[in-house]
Amino acid sequence: SIWLRERDLAGFSSYMQTKSQEERGHADRLIAYLVDSDEQVELPSVDAPQRSWTSAQTLFDDVYEMEQAVTASINRIYSTAEKAGERSATAMLDWFVAEQLQEEAEARFVRKRLRLANMKEVISKWNIYIVNNKCLTQRGATFLIDESNNLLYSFYSKGLLGYSDNMAQPLGFLEPLLSDID
Repeated sequence: SIWLRERDLAGFSSYMQTKSQEERGHADRLIAYLVDSDEQVELPSVDAPQRSWTSAQTLFDDVYEMEQAVTASINRIYSTAEKAGERSATAMLDWFVAEQLQEEAEARFVRKRLRLANMKEVISKWNIYIVNNKCLTQRGATFLIDESNNLLYSFYSKGLLGYSDNMAQPLGFLEPLLSDID
């Protein structure tokens, strides 16, 4: 939230602040269950969160990966509770399973919308960004090469434009979607 606000992305910052408050509510729910079950609650120390990203896109890519990790963790806990025959635990965890489905879907949606907005920016200013189409490199990657053809920097996307049903027009699928973003 702080990193986003520092970059004048107040809407995203508020969104992440709301998500943070939700997560504290989830922790409170787990703590209440444990206390009600007469279990001793010990809270471990938590490392400071990551403080910097290269873009809002990479931040939300990380958010999505964290949600996937949380889902895997909940699934492991659920399996353990089932094997132990802990019916009250599985009943309590049912809510978290449903919540995580929603959390992952929401994180995935934000990532996709950011990618579409980024793609719209690139497509609408193609002639500014790509001065010479002969210099086009691999889709979904960026390379910085000096005058002697030494590779100075490379970035490979984790999936952006990595596949298209119509390789002759790999961006054709965006046409109906781009009209929604304005």
